[in-house]
Amino acid sequence: MLGGRRALVSVFAALALLGAAGAAQAETSVDLLRDTDLPGLDYKIVRDTDLDACEAACRDDDICYAFTFNDRSDWCFLKASAGEQTAFSGATSGKISRTPSLAVTEAVRQAELPFPAQTLIEAARAFAEQLPDTDAPAPKSVYADLVASAEDATNGENYPAAMVSYRQALALNANDPAVWQALAEAALRRADAVKGQETGDDSYDLSVLATNAALNAFLRSTSVEARAAALRALANSMEYRDMWREVIATYRASLNLVANGELETYLDTVVAQYGFRVTNHVVDAEAAAPRICAVFSEPLASTDLSAFVSVADAQQTSVETETDQVCIEGVQHGGRYSIRLRAGIESADGEELGKDVDLDVYVPDRAPFVGFANTAYVMPSGLGGGLPITSVNADTAEVMIYRIGDRSIAIAVRDNVFQGNLSEYDAEDVADRVGEQVWAGEVDLARGENNAITTTAIPIADTVGEIEAGAYVITARIKGKATGEYWQDMATQWFIVTDLGITTLAGDDGIHAFVRSLDTAQPVAGTTVRLVAKNNEILGEAQSNSEGRAVFAPGLARGQGGRAPQLLVAETEGGDYAFLDLSRPAFDLTDRGVEGRPSPGPLDLFATTERGVYRPGETVFLTALLRDPRADAVTDLPLTLEIERPDGVVASSQVINDEGAGAYHAALPMASEAMRGSWTLRLYSDPNADALASTTFLVEDFEPERLAFDVSTPTDAPFAPGEVNEINVAARYLYGATAPDLAVEADAIVRPRTTLPDFPGYTFGRIDDTIETSREPLGTVGRTDADGDAVAEVSLPEAPVTTKPLEAQILLRLVDTSGRAIERSIVRPVLAQTDLIGIRPLFSDASGLEEGSEAQFELVVVSPDGEAVAQSEIGWTLSRVETTYQWYRGGAGWQWEAITTTREVANGTAETQAGGTVTLGARVDWGRYRLEVETPGPNASASSYEFYAGYYYPEAGSDTPDTLQVALDRESYRVGDTANLKLDPQFAGTALVMVVDNRIIAMEAVDVPAEGATVPLEVTEEWGPGAYVTAVLYRPSDAGEKRMPARALGLAFADVEPGDRKLDVSLETPDETLPRQSFTAQVSLGNLAAGETAYVAVAAVDLGILNLTNFKVPAPEEWFFGQRQLGMEIRDLYGSLIDPTQGLAGAIRSGGDGGSARTGTPPPTSVLVALHSGIVEIDADGNATVTFDLPDFTGTVRVMAMAWTASAVGHASTDVIVRDPVVVTLSPPRFLRIGDETRLLVEINNVGGPSGTYGMSLATGEGVATPDQSAELELAEGERTALELPLTGMRIGDWPVVLTLTAPDGSAQTKQLLLGVRPVSAPITTSHLVPIKAGGSAEITARSFKGLLAGTGSLTLAVGPIARLDVPGLLLSLDRYPYGCAEQTSSRALPLLYLNDVARMIGVAEDEGLNQVVVDAIASVLAKQTSAGGFGLWGPFDGGDFWLDGFVTDFLLRAQSAGYAVPEQALGRALDNLSNQLSYASDFENGGEDIAYALYDLARAGRVAMGDLRYYFEARLDAFGSPLAQAQLGAALSLYGDATRAQEAFESAVARLAESGQWNGYRDDYGSKLRDTAGVLALAAEFKQAGVDLSALAAQLAKMRDRARYTSTQEDTWSLLAAAALGAGSSDGSITLDGEELTGQVYRRYEREGFETVAIANNGTADTEAKVTVTGYPTAAPVEASEGFTLTREYFLPDGTAIDPTDGTLAQNDRLVVVLTMRPATLGSGQYVVADPLPAGFEIENPNLSAGEGASDFSWLTLDTPAHVESRTDQYVAAFRFWSEVGTIKTAYLVRAVTPGRFVLPGATVEDMYRPELRANTAAGTVEITASGR
Repeated sequence: MLGGRRALVSVFAALALLGAAGAAQAETSVDLLRDTDLPGLDYKIVRDTDLDACEAACRDDDICYAFTFNDRSDWCFLKASAGEQTAFSGATSGKISRTPSLAVTEAVRQAELPFPAQTLIEAARAFAEQLPDTDAPAPKSVYADLVASAEDATNGENYPAAMVSYRQALALNANDPAVWQALAEAALRRADAVKGQETGDDSYDLSVLATNAALNAFLRSTSVEARAAALRALANSMEYRDMWREVIATYRASLNLVANGELETYLDTVVAQYGFRVTNHVVDAEAAAPRICAVFSEPLASTDLSAFVSVADAQQTSVETETDQVCIEGVQHGGRYSIRLRAGIESADGEELGKDVDLDVYVPDRAPFVGFANTAYVMPSGLGGGLPITSVNADTAEVMIYRIGDRSIAIAVRDNVFQGNLSEYDAEDVADRVGEQVWAGEVDLARGENNAITTTAIPIADTVGEIEAGAYVITARIKGKATGEYWQDMATQWFIVTDLGITTLAGDDGIHAFVRSLDTAQPVAGTTVRLVAKNNEILGEAQSNSEGRAVFAPGLARGQGGRAPQLLVAETEGGDYAFLDLSRPAFDLTDRGVEGRPSPGPLDLFATTERGVYRPGETVFLTALLRDPRADAVTDLPLTLEIERPDGVVASSQVINDEGAGAYHAALPMASEAMRGSWTLRLYSDPNADALASTTFLVEDFEPERLAFDVSTPTDAPFAPGEVNEINVAARYLYGATAPDLAVEADAIVRPRTTLPDFPGYTFGRIDDTIETSREPLGTVGRTDADGDAVAEVSLPEAPVTTKPLEAQILLRLVDTSGRAIERSIVRPVLAQTDLIGIRPLFSDASGLEEGSEAQFELVVVSPDGEAVAQSEIGWTLSRVETTYQWYRGGAGWQWEAITTTREVANGTAETQAGGTVTLGARVDWGRYRLEVETPGPNASASSYEFYAGYYYPEAGSDTPDTLQVALDRESYRVGDTANLKLDPQFAGTALVMVVDNRIIAMEAVDVPAEGATVPLEVTEEWGPGAYVTAVLYRPSDAGEKRMPARALGLAFADVEPGDRKLDVSLETPDETLPRQSFTAQVSLGNLAAGETAYVAVAAVDLGILNLTNFKVPAPEEWFFGQRQLGMEIRDLYGSLIDPTQGLAGAIRSGGDGGSARTGTPPPTSVLVALHSGIVEIDADGNATVTFDLPDFTGTVRVMAMAWTASAVGHASTDVIVRDPVVVTLSPPRFLRIGDETRLLVEINNVGGPSGTYGMSLATGEGVATPDQSAELELAEGERTALELPLTGMRIGDWPVVLTLTAPDGSAQTKQLLLGVRPVSAPITTSHLVPIKAGGSAEITARSFKGLLAGTGSLTLAVGPIARLDVPGLLLSLDRYPYGCAEQTSSRALPLLYLNDVARMIGVAEDEGLNQVVVDAIASVLAKQTSAGGFGLWGPFDGGDFWLDGFVTDFLLRAQSAGYAVPEQALGRALDNLSNQLSYASDFENGGEDIAYALYDLARAGRVAMGDLRYYFEARLDAFGSPLAQAQLGAALSLYGDATRAQEAFESAVARLAESGQWNGYRDDYGSKLRDTAGVLALAAEFKQAGVDLSALAAQLAKMRDRARYTSTQEDTWSLLAAAALGAGSSDGSITLDGEELTGQVYRRYEREGFETVAIANNGTADTEAKVTVTGYPTAAPVEASEGFTLTREYFLPDGTAIDPTDGTLAQNDRLVVVLTMRPATLGSGQYVVADPLPAGFEIENPNLSAGEGASDFSWLTLDTPAHVESRTDQYVAAFRFWSEVGTIKTAYLVRAVTPGRFVLPGATVEDMYRPELRANTAAGTVEITASGR
């Protein structure tokens, strides 16, 4: 190993200096704690001393951070850090604070490291943290003795022993850098000794240990010598890991600290071998402009290295730098160049090229080449000429031509042979299978200048002779050139020679084919047109009429699989032949004005809810109208409604029926704990087909807005950075009052874009332009005036220079008096600083280009004003991108570093004209390519585009036709009008004008002169709600002028006014009304046709709710009569024409013919108004009356009516202001926690009440305290006032807050809300056993509730033989779990199948409720069923968990046996899935838990083969990875009657349970030893295994449960199943409770309120016991803890500044980013949930209700994506799932300080869902929010 001992010499020599040199004495201070102990973490004991000496000993020892002095024994305990403070009389403790602190020292050291080392540092810290667990010393070990022992071992060269002692010493105290350094040196000495040994070479692992130790030493070191030594050791350790860049940089950093001649010499050797150097040089000779590149080992520091590069006698050359290579451009083919790269060129790491490098390079001519110009295939027959072939430096091409017959073309197209490149092998295969070789020979190629591309025309007529029906393919290769391998592609061109131009339109009325002459552009009548399927069958045949038109019925176009249309073939009697591939994409006409919703099919459905967001527990009202494409009602058709949750799970589905004229209505109640996020409703006429329509809505914990808030800009101009950009703001309260003196805040989100709306299809900017999205808080940008208006002055930060377009999203927030903010967004482009270059590929996508074809692009240059401008000298380069990988083994395994280089393929210059574009291109082979374009001058810009060639897709490219300018004379028409279509062509020709929607409505051909024409068209009823008027202009070819045939297409949408099909709906409502009473909405239809039945659905919704999601009033007439996308697909072959007039004729020479638990979400503190009438029938006069009962509400209600008949639809809306004459608004926090102190903001606005004295009083429920609040107020009319009334949270619950305002006339107005009071932490559960001897008794007293908050707590009691399993407590714990994954859902419901009597007894639910839990669970897990029959954890997209499949199927089988309805099809699919997975399951030596579960389930269902059971018993019983798996195999054998083998399997399971080991590492079966014990017991009891001692096993399980602090749902569920199985046969013991005699199992539940002592008497003959379990909320929040996780919670301002929310500086309206960072010590189950309860004064800014993306918008923050996330009223919840080891996990959210007061800040928690002992929580605290200065 290079460097081993030589590098160590100086390191060890310096080690002795560490102690002597030491660190500069740090300043220390001591915080003395009287009568306090700091238990634990002792590393040294000083006996017979006093307090002063003890303190001095700790001060003087740099590794001492705390001490405890015991004045009774005069002992002094020195500690590595301070433990938890504990009261201890006679002890004095001290905490030492050193300046600088260890954290500061570590931060400074980390900044000194010469490379990014975060991953290594995290590993080193984790190593140090784990030492007390991995290397704990023997009890009573002394730190100093361990260090001395290690030094002795080192001196004796016993490095393994030294490492053991050093690690044990560091487990006691990890603060001494010298000990870390010594450990690193010992590990390196040992690595050097074993390196290269045939056995025992663990040098790599030792180097990892040395890296961890050296980094820990360096991070703790302060002296120069110590730091240098640590860096040397670190560099030496990384040598073993081949991290040479880091090694060199680290050795240099060490030498910069302390000079060392020996190390300098050694470093020179390392640099010479592994340092910065030239590794290669390449010549890009194949480009038209060649270049020479020198490739370096590392990326370069500078982009301008011209001073370091010289080229002798070549003044025209220039130097360009690219990442890791320097390229000399301007060289010439055939030239030789002497190049010098001078020493001193720097790498990005600061390394320098040590010496000059001289290169002598010859640039050869371009290799001879032949190729075909494009992938088109149609040669117009009327132009003569030949097939163009391009060549470079080639004289003669060997050419072969093959023909594929007409009946073989469909197969060639289907199999991707057609238009693909052919190898020699492929060509012979074509000749043998589907065609024949028709000519082989040589072609003399035109020869231009050397290295230039020339074009030659191959005279096809002279080679092939008479053209026959079918397609031809020609291959070419250079004569005399080595052909390469047999399978390498040759230059290939497919072609037909024809005069037939084909155009197709496909829609609901079939496929329309149009055949026109390419030569004359006239229709060709009498042509035989065939529709050919993929399977080569002829689907239909027709003759073209005088219009050249042939039509195929719609059914022929709808075939699937082999019957799908593939080709349209046209053939004349004279033998002319052409075909069109129907599988290619249709024309993309979005740039011609095609827009709107997709054209409907036979059924057109409009579906809407009455609003966009709901709180859990509310009802969603769905209304839908079903029509045909002409907007006539489709009646009496049942629809299936599917409701999908945010996680992709289908929560339910139901059939809904027509309720009148094709209308559907459904009221959908949301559960009280419905999942937050975006829900989707889908409606189907056929559940197996695509949905007819879908609509989405949110479920969130929201508060309605109280203000109307509108924003606008004076113009649509781009925002200019650095300048004031004005945004107009208008605000008013929704009850009609003005909104004066409110602050307007803003954030600016600037995002890079790659597109511009006015230039569709173009990509702008360089790929390597690294500009990122930035979010900048702009603070307060305005304040409303007396009328509620403001001008927000927004200044965007200066944008960095970029080649990409920028877009600014301004988030404006209007801050209400309550402290809550209302957000609006406005988006504008950012004024560009330079021109922008757009690149549009003339092929389908970046992966859709065939190898060997020409990559063509269109360029446009766009000025900052958004105009296409003229630009000359546009430089372009097409390069092949090559990536190589440099592999090295890092701390987490093998890693690689990608090294990317480019090789020029072609280059040139181009020029655009004003308003125009330019096209360029070059041939490409297989690989990845990059086009780079740049402009010169002061306004220079650049763009790039990457794509792949060789990944050919036959559908690539739609060959969209040229644009024909068309215009209609009016915006809309009525039936009977004449629409005049004006054609403004670029050339004269014949136009085919058609009126189309999803079918051809009308068609005519017109001659169009060069100056244009106008075509009159009669508007008929067939035009429906509107149609597209299209014109296809055909131009004939002209051989004399060498002009190709052409076509151009234009279209315009003609809107047809619906007339009486649009109902004239009017709504009559009061402009203003009072709350707490009803109001009437009168609906009238002004144009209802006589005798027609009409219906209406009316909704009345708070405008403050609608504004949250910008919900638009449902308008069915806009849906049915608005513009739709074009409903027909247009294709033609004009985009595939080959120009035969190119090139010089080539001479041919023939070669002859060829043959967590919750108290519930706090209630809303505001009244929600969302009312719906359902479907109401209109009377014969066209009227309907709908009455709505209003609650106590203040604001604006928007009344929305949607009316319809069988032939017409319409809508109307109006707003109703709802308010009292004196408006009273209550603004409390959204909830409180116990002990919170805040205020209730009461705002009173005398809008229209009398002037005078008003009385006010406030009353609250017992859980909310407030001083006696009553007052008298003087209010004049129009006057406003505000009061702040104190509130304190006292008791958990939802409590009324009632304010009464008495007017001068004695009338009273009452405002009431519910205010939730929540605990400061999660509930805790404690249990204890009470033994009761035969004839004895016991009492359970109220002391059981000690330590719990008043008013909380429940007690469950279990008495009897299996009391210790605590059945009541387990049932309650399962019922509390809030998350709805498949495992949790099944686990909650499974025990209820057997223990419903107990569940009912303890109050989990009533009988019907218990049944519903099971029914809902069945529905929930079936909604997660995958297409294969398995089950996903969170949804059907999350499948692939074989064991979970077995568990859920087990639940379904048991539920079916218990009498619950389980759909047979779904259960059958679940069993099929298990059987299928079993059939291809891999064999195993230690595992198979999923296989065992599948065998067990299939045995329950009678679907497993006995042979399989016996195989796994005989061959794999001992290989099963868990006792539960063995027991499940035994249960399966028992089900099949094999009692002997079943008993042996169960005995093996019990024996496995007795083995040592916890089995609590990562398990993919959600298991643990406790779970397995419970599962074995449950199955053994169920299947009555005589060989299993059930009592002993039950006792073992009970002991394990007693020891477990936390348990998972799996552990609880299987324990309950065990209890149920045991309890079925248990009835001994006679118990009395409070004198009432009971026998058998006894379960009871008691609440703390009203609890009285329970007397238990055992009147039986055997001893028994009672298990008492108490659950409640503790009086004090838990202290910070980390058990398998580390968890930190940090707060930042939006600009990234860290802040401490507990320091008392928070003010109302402050916004914070809360960042939660977690790191598991082990993978565990890989499924984690983090919850962060909010202080009541905070409110989450929910990104689902915001225009921004929340915390993810901030560029300074990098986050991980949760599997599930919820932003609730009282907490933030995120779930993560991992399958392999993970590092740090980070999530974040935004909060606003809304309500002033003093609030509890609960601790955040993280837990492993299936290893709940792995958890962590942060400490609780207090947050104080001061009121804003109002």
